[in-house]
Order: sequence, then structure tokens, then C-alpha cells
Amino acid sequence: YLARDLRHERPVALKVLHTELAATLGAERFQREIKLAARLQHPHILTVHDSGEVPAGGGPPLLWFTMPFIEGETLRGRLAREGQLPLADAVRIIREVADALGYAHEHGVVHRDLKPENILLTRAHALVADFGIARALGGGATGAGGGGAEDRLTATGFAVGTPAYMSPEQAMGGQEVDARTDVYALGCVLYEMLAGEPPFTGPTPQAIMVRSLSEAPRPLRQVRDSVPPGIEAVVTTALAKTPADRYSSAVQFAQALGPEVLTPVAMPAAATAPAPAAAGSAAAPMRFLARRPLFAVLLLGMAIGSGILFAWRGRHPVEDAGAARQLAVLPFENLGPEDEEYFVDGITDEIRGRLTGLPALRVTSRSSSSQYRGTTKSPQELGRELGVRYLLTGTVRWDRGDAGAGRIKVSPELIDAATGESRWQQSFDAAISDVFQVQADVAGRVAQALDVALSEPARRQLSEKPTESLVAYDAYLKARSYEQRARLNVEPQLMAIAGDMYRQAIAADSGFGLAWAGLARVSLYRHWRDAADRESRDLARTASERAVASAPDEAESHLALARYYEGIARDEARASAELETALRLQPGNAEVLQAVSYRLWESGYRDSALATMIRAAALDPRDPEAQARLADAYSASRRHRQADSAYGRAIALAPDQYHAYFGRARNLLRWRGDVSAARVVMAEAEARIGKVEFVRKMCVACFEWSGPLGGDYERILDQLSLDGFAPNDSVNYYVARAYRAFMRDAAGPGRIYWDSARMVSERISRAEPDRAYVHEELSTIYAGLGRRDASAASLRTAFELYRAHGDTSLIDSWRRFAAATNLLLLGDRAAASDSLSQVLADSNVYFVTRQSLAVDPFWLKLKGQRSFDEAIGGR
Repeated sequence: YLARDLRHERPVALKVLHTELAATLGAERFQREIKLAARLQHPHILTVHDSGEVPAGGGPPLLWFTMPFIEGETLRGRLAREGQLPLADAVRIIREVADALGYAHEHGVVHRDLKPENILLTRAHALVADFGIARALGGGATGAGGGGAEDRLTATGFAVGTPAYMSPEQAMGGQEVDARTDVYALGCVLYEMLAGEPPFTGPTPQAIMVRSLSEAPRPLRQVRDSVPPGIEAVVTTALAKTPADRYSSAVQFAQALGPEVLTPVAMPAAATAPAPAAAGSAAAPMRFLARRPLFAVLLLGMAIGSGILFAWRGRHPVEDAGAARQLAVLPFENLGPEDEEYFVDGITDEIRGRLTGLPALRVTSRSSSSQYRGTTKSPQELGRELGVRYLLTGTVRWDRGDAGAGRIKVSPELIDAATGESRWQQSFDAAISDVFQVQADVAGRVAQALDVALSEPARRQLSEKPTESLVAYDAYLKARSYEQRARLNVEPQLMAIAGDMYRQAIAADSGFGLAWAGLARVSLYRHWRDAADRESRDLARTASERAVASAPDEAESHLALARYYEGIARDEARASAELETALRLQPGNAEVLQAVSYRLWESGYRDSALATMIRAAALDPRDPEAQARLADAYSASRRHRQADSAYGRAIALAPDQYHAYFGRARNLLRWRGDVSAARVVMAEAEARIGKVEFVRKMCVACFEWSGPLGGDYERILDQLSLDGFAPNDSVNYYVARAYRAFMRDAAGPGRIYWDSARMVSERISRAEPDRAYVHEELSTIYAGLGRRDASAASLRTAFELYRAHGDTSLIDSWRRFAAATNLLLLGDRAAASDSLSQVLADSNVYFVTRQSLAVDPFWLKLKGQRSFDEAIGGR
């Protein structure tokens, strides 16, 4: 409170402890620690004037203290207003705060709750407030004080500190807290001043602390590329999870922020090979990931039970003013005819997209929130399932008129999911020609209701019109509807209709960037199904380039061009540049974050990729494909137990989709070599999907599925028709049959299948000679046909292309694995065994394990080779 000191006739800041904390702490302990803090006299420390206790009607006394009243603002206030601070200001503030912390540490006082709210800015200087308060609450880790209160507070489930700035040792409830705890919090504050958000965010205090314990923060230069590498390195050191790896003191932290680290250094081209990753953190070639659906998304997935309950907070939810607001935009209800559903969905998506562009919001992805159309669940249930605090719902009525004279009525409502209460609601009634202004008004009012400050660029972004043509916009919304249904149901016919509708939108407005981006996506989809389709390849380039030229401020445009560069042009440098732009425009876009994660992973930045994919997954919690990719990442990171759980969640979300079953079975083989358990998973899939259809999809997914899980699948393969198989998929079908023939020593049928695969694969390679994985596939096919020289030449070409494209992570180990496969097919068992044992000796290789090799009939043909037997440990 702002109070008046009657004795000295001066304004003071008065703070009163909550009664529950005061009862647990005790007046004696509180007064002892406040007195210690009051002795701190430093230019950048806000000292304590006075303290005491007041009887509270028979209950525990109210404990209070006063500090000088400072005219100015807190660092939190400035961050709320500006988002990101200039580099020089941020470094100056941190140095002044570090100077204050260093002085306090020398006098035996650790702050323990440093955050922007406790840093006051006045006349361009920083003052640190509340010294000793967290120490009083948590017990003395340094200096005098004893630990009686510590024990009592721990027993109540309290962890002292603020989650977004709390060190891992604090979050775990440890009592060994020293100066390095403040160093960690100081690193969090510097990160937020530069990035515009704390290193870790989440919907609840528990979620934030779990992330701080198990994840790495997103690299600063990925968020803000103007940050010098030296500054990023200093922040990384300060945020080390182990105290011994941080700066030993705040003074050392300040010294590290010397002039030498402030010099900006140009970011290297994305195609340039990155610095070697730390041991144990190498990544895999992207083409390997694309071909085998590992989708190396990465997560630590630690099951942390630390007793950090935050019981009082749970009963009295308090929102951190600096935390990003978690919001889900549910499908708006269509009050008109059924054939207008596409229009209402489009309105919903546009509002969601505008809100996603605001850095202070974390908006759940469409694929998760759209599942709740017409839901009868309570706000509390929806909030829990989506992991959000707020829900935006609404209704839309479109009264069509003649010659574009219709009207639109949108009635949105913002609901607090924690309480079920309405935070804001309003109706907008406007001419249909003002539909874009209505969308902007709704998004702006939502931001206002959530206390989100809008910068001038953000206001301009909200009010931008994607097109001046309502005819073009209507065609675009129809196209989006068809595209979404096509992707959900895997229906190429619907995708073709979507392409036609995007063309209609472009015909009405040739400068409609989002329509060009949609046409680019449709073309990339066609190219994915048939790599030899030159028309779709050329159109993907034209459309994506026109999208960026027409709508340079739309993340969707840059994402489309990035996918063209990566998937067709094989220009990793340009793909990375486009993704960086898309991420800057919409840092909360789950689709962009996933794409960025893949590129970081492919480039060898495994920790950064992990942190990015975590953010993407958090924005899409109800999408089964996202959960399956997350599970693939766990498995790729050899966190097999967590992978199994994630696959289970994906299956529960979509029991009729095959990816998660296949991944779960493969994970069980890698983890424990458990063929029986893997077959149980496959049987479950067959029962829900249908055996023949499931096997067909297995062929599409990965031709190696048929190894240890063979059984009677050979008979089902015989029943399959190639009708409806895309060319790439038919190669997998033929190769699956050829592998099975090899394992049964059936050379005649095997040669037929290998040769059928060769014909299709060679046609694809002629159409796209620079696609590395096609040459790698051909090398295996040639090996199956006994063509040793052709196999070696194709393998060499493949890996030369991988290197040229920047796919260098684990490339040597993967080449050895491919060579071992080919050598075994050629009958050279000794060389194959030696090559395979070298792969297993590399602890970074995740795509093959001793457990899986020991039950795979293909590799068991090496049984008896000394190097193989030793590699699998005599299993």
C-alpha cells in the first residue's frame, strides 16, 4: 500500500504479509530477518524503514514493514510497456542490480525472490526492493538464522520464490540456497529484458517449475537475433541448472558483462555447419527423419514429483502480471444455415491468428481448440484439458444481402476458465464489408480485457486487411475449409478442390498473399504425394514467392516459402531465414515453432530444438499427431518410458490413427526388445483400424516395419493391391516385400520385388536428382539386386547431397548403418557386422539399439559374426 508515515510526515510503501504465511512463519523469525535486511545500506538497495506487528482479532498478528516510496516505476511496468528493452539499458540495469546483490551477499543476505516487480527504476537507476523478505519466509541459507521456520514452511507445501525466476534448487525445496540462486534469478531477469518473456512460462506455477527443472530455455538469439553471442553465452551460464555451473557470485556475473561481449556478431548463414554439439547431443539428418517417421522432436519428459504444492496459491489463484496469458479460441457457433459453417470457422481462425501474433499471449493451436465445437463441458474442464486460463467463445450470424450489402453480427465472450465467470462480452454488428474491422476490434478488446499492452506495431498488425475483395475472401475461406478437411481425413480429392478455390480467390485479387500461401501448401502436398509432378513443384515455388511478395508481414507466407526451400529447392540457408522471419512475426504459432524445431534439430542444435518443440507441443495439447511426434522425440532421445506414455496419450486422442501404434511398437522393440508387447500393440491397432488397412498404412509409413513383427503379415501383404498408392509409397511396398523375401531366403521373389522398386525409384530420381534420400534408397535396392558398384555409387551420391544440403548431424554413423544394410544384402556378412558395430559404439546414435537388433530377423543373419555378437552383448 501507499501509506503516510505520520511521525516523519513522508509517504512510504507499506507491505503486509498474508495471514496464512504470517501464522506459519511467526513474528520472532520475521522480525529477526527484517532487521538483518534493514542493515543493508547500498545505493542500489531499497532499505527497510520500519517493521512491526498488529493484533488481528484473536488470530495471528499481521506482520508488516515499510520502505521508502519511490517515484518512478518497477521494471515490470517498463517491460509491460515496451516488451523488450534496448541492449544498453538492459545491461546497465543488470550491472546495478548485480552490484546490489554482491554487497548483500558479502553481508550474508541472499534475496531469494528477485524479479522485475522487485526492481524499481528511478532517474535512470535501479533499486532492489524486498531484501531479506524471501529469506525470512524460507529460512537462512547463509548467515545466522537457524531453520525452524524452514521446516514448518516446507511441511505446508510452500516453496519460497516466484516460479518464473526460481532456481531449480529452490523449486526442489532444497535448503542449500546461496548467492548462486540470486545469480540464476538475475539471469532470468536479463533474459526477459532482452527476449520480452521469461525463460520459462506455463499455465500454472507447477508447470513453470517443471519446465525450469527439465528444459533448456529458448536461445536468446533465436528470439532476438540482434543480441550479441557473448551476451547469450553469459545468460546461458547464469541459467545453468546446476549451481556449480553458474557464476559463483553476482560480481562475477557483472564482470562477465564487459564491453567485449556487447559487440554484435553477424549470425552465420544457416547452411554453414554449426559448431559441434556437446557430447550426447548430436542430431539426425532431416531426410532420415522425413523418411522414417521419427520426427525428431525432443523432450526431456521428466516425471518430477517434488512436493511443491503451492497449496495457498491453489486456493487463491493469482495471475503473474509478467506471465503470458494462456488463451484458447473455441469454434464460434454458427447461428445461420449449415452451408455458412465455413464462414464462421474462418472468422474464428482469423481472430485466433490475430491474437497469436501478440507476444504477450499464448494461444492454443486450431487443431486442439477446434475439437470443442458444440461442447457441453464446463469452462473448468476445458481449461484443464487445454492447459489455459482463458476461453474465447462466441456466436456469428451472417445475414446475406444483395450485391454485398449483407451484415454480420459477432458476439464474443471471454471466460475465466478457473472460475467460469465472464471476463468480457460484447456484440459487434456491422456491414459485411467491415468484417476485417470486426475481427480486429474483437482481438483488440480481448487483449485489453487481459491487460495486454498493445504497441503501435501490434495495433497496425491487428487492423491490417488481407484483401479488399470480399469475393476473394469468401473463396479463400472455402478453400481453407476444404484444405483442413483434406488434411484431417487424408483425402487428395478435397485438396484438389481447395486448390481450385485458392485459384478463384487469386483471380479475384491477385495480391491476396494468404491465398497464394494456401495455393503453395496445396502444391507442396501434391508434390509430397508424387515427387515426379513437375507442375506442382513449379507452382509451389511461384505461389510461395508471390505469398511473401504480397503479404510480407504474414508468418504464413514465410512458412510456405520456407517449406518450398526445404522440401523442394533443398536450400537450407534460405529455409532457415524464412523460418526466422515467420517466428519473429508470430512467436506463438505452433506450426512455425514445429518447423523451427526440425530445422534446429537438423542443424545440430539439439537443446534449442528441444525447447522450441516443447513450446509448440504446449500450444497444441489435444492434437494426436502432435503427441505422436512428441513421443517419437522421446524415443529418438532414448527416453523410452516417457515415449511409451506419450504414445498412449496419442492413441487415446485418436484410436483410429495408425502412427502412434506403429511408433509405440517400435519403441518397445528399441527399449526392451519386447516382441510380445509390440505385437499386442499391433493387434490393438488391427482391431480398431482393420488388419488389411493397417498393414497398408504400415507400408506407407516405413518399409522396415515387417522385421521382428512379421508373423502372418506376409499373407496380408499378398492381399494388398497397389491401387491408391502414391509412387513413393509403392516403393516402400515393394521394398517391404523384398525384405521379407530376403529374411526367408527366397531369392527369386525377392529379385522381382527389388526390381519393381528400382523402376519406380529410378523414375523419381530422374525427376529430382538432388533428393538425397532417393539415392540412398536406390543404393539399398541395388544392393538387393546384387549390383555392388551401383549401390556404392548411389550411397556416395546420397551422402554428398546430405552434406551439401547441410544435413550433417550423425551423418557418418547413419552412412555406416546404410552401408551395413547394403553389405548384408550383398552377402558380405563380416563387413556388415563390422560397420554395424561401429554404429552401436556411437552413444549418440538413437535410431538403432542392441535390444532391437537382437530380435530383428534381418540383422540376426549376422549371428555368429564376432563383432555382431559382442555388439549386442551376447543376446
